[in-house]
Amino acid sequence: MNTETECETCFRGHERWIAGLALVAGGALGAAVMYYADPYRGKARRTEFEKKGSRVVRQAGREVAQKTEDLLSRAKARVAEA
Repeated sequence: MNTETECETCFRGHERWIAGLALVAGGALGAAVMYYADPYRGKARRTEFEKKGSRVVRQAGREVAQKTEDLLSRAKARVAEA
């Protein structure tokens, strides 16, 4: 058996897999752009997306602040114990 030929075959299979993945990702990106750039409903969709996105960001910010406060309180308690 020629191992060089096997490696070349494996490499070609990998290239095809990456090309297929790029094709699917490109199609999904194109569909998303068409969905949000639609001249009739695109503005409403973008507004809805913005509202939902800002809500998620606010919630994440609150959670980070709560976790930070909790960790700070625990650290102060450990320092007080020492």
